[in-house]
Amino acid sequence: MDAAVLGFVHRIRGHGRSSSRLGADTEASDRNGLKPLNAAACKGHTKLVKLLLDNVHRTPLMYAAAGRNQAILKTLLARAEQK
Repeated sequence: MDAAVLGFVHRIRGHGRSSSRLGADTEASDRNGLKPLNAAACKGHTKLVKLLLDNVHRTPLMYAAAGRNQAILKTLLARAEQK
């Protein structure tokens, strides 16, 4: 998780020791429930976000975007702005 917060792409890639293509557990959460993709996005680590997007389960926002559901997208984005 620290690697995602700090934007360390090389640590996330690791050496392929996990069952995923990455060496890190992309679904692990910190004590607040924050996952690596969320942490990287919050901190603005674009390269890491792109890498993680290829290796994580989809989020509600991703499903809404894929389904082109504008109402759900607006609701999710508005909620994110409130926090």
